[in-house]
Amino acid sequence: VRRSPSEVQLELLRSHPDLCLKLEQIDATQRDDDDEATITEESRQEQGRAGLATLTPDERQNFTKWNEDYKSKFNIPFILAVRNASKYTVLSALEGR
Repeated sequence: VRRSPSEVQLELLRSHPDLCLKLEQIDATQRDDDDEATITEESRQEQGRAGLATLTPDERQNFTKWNEDYKSKFNIPFILAVRNASKYTVLSALEGR
């Protein structure tokens, strides 16, 4: 990946699925109607352990807004390793960017 051209690297980042999609509706083996990549089972489990499936309506609204703002500003999705994070860590990181 490091030796790939910049456009290939950017495409890899752009194809990364958004954090905090409706986890219960994601099929990890297929693509959704918008042809965007879905998350793997491992990612689904990590996001679940981080509490992203239990966001309150206000937290989800903030997350969605901040995530859209981030994508608009940087033209890539917000990416964060959530393996050892809580939903508060994720929300704080996204809000700060």
